Amino acid sequence: MSSGRDDSFKTMALAELRALIGSLVGDVRMLRAEVEALRVENCKFVETNDELLGDEIARMKKLPPRPSIKPSGMEKAIEQGNSGRSSHKRRGRDAKHDRDRLNREVVVKPSGSRFKGYETCLVRDIVLEAELVRYPRERWVTPDGKTIIVPMPDGL
Repeated sequence: MSSGRDDSFKTMALAELRALIGSLVGDVRMLRAEVEALRVENCKFVETNDELLGDEIARMKKLPPRPSIKPSGMEKAIEQGNSGRSSHKRRGRDAKHDRDRLNREVVVKPSGSRFKGYETCLVRDIVLEAELVRYPRERWVTPDGKTIIVPMPDGL
């Protein structure tokens, strides 16, 4: 008879142990989540404390205070959309405005003719930076009365 009582005691003890282990596992999971939340909160406090201590140290050293930087307003522009911007198209550049930015001038001359003035031609060329080169093409009258305009150099 004692063996039956021992078996029922063992069964009851195993059931109690399983329930106890299940509740302990649940408690461990809850505690781990709580520890993780406390770690995140602690990191925030450490960052805030570092900022405050930095400001306090700067004040004690009589350094200038941290500048207050205002928001750029770019977020508002993005939220409102670009409806006002898209209707305005940028105009292309005009050769007339480039004359002020002339970098160099190249004069090409033919031989055996009479000079009659210039016919200007602007060429935008790129040499590590945008460069505007003026090629004043000379007009000449040949001895037989024909007008010649000097051709542009090769490669243009």
